[in-house]
Amino acid sequence: DDFTDLGPDDARATVDAFNAHYRELAEQLRIGYPEVRASDLEATESNTIDASPPLTRMLLPSMSRYHKLRTRTEASRRATQLAYATHLYRARNGHWPTSLDELPTSFGATMRTDPFTGHLFGYRVTEDGPTIYSLSENGVDNGGVHSSRWDDKVENSPDSDDFVFWPPQE
Repeated sequence: DDFTDLGPDDARATVDAFNAHYRELAEQLRIGYPEVRASDLEATESNTIDASPPLTRMLLPSMSRYHKLRTRTEASRRATQLAYATHLYRARNGHWPTSLDELPTSFGATMRTDPFTGHLFGYRVTEDGPTIYSLSENGVDNGGVHSSRWDDKVENSPDSDDFVFWPPQE
């Protein structure tokens, strides 16, 4: 029913709504985590959808999902480098680094930073070796309790939002 009476003014309003929406999203994506989380993008999308013509509501993609997935990919890349660096450190020094700050700067600095928080990845060492994890979307350190769904809300999911990269999880 919303589409039966659409006219030229509606087409212009749709284009204007798209332009405004994407300008705002582009700025939010430029800023990125930790200042702008997926929930912030979801709020922008919701506000745009509520105030937009029907055609705009139908065509808008979910940028919040893209933002979260892109950041997960970057977290995975960095954590892989970090796991390698901790193993290399152990091979050279005979023990695990007690903190990520012990890793030589020649190993790289960016890999230590969890892209979700802008701070160091979660890290702890036990007698079994190191645990390397992201604090993920909520930015709260749940002690490295692995969430296999990584903030994809599902029934019976644990309270933790942490995602453990090392040791590998089932």
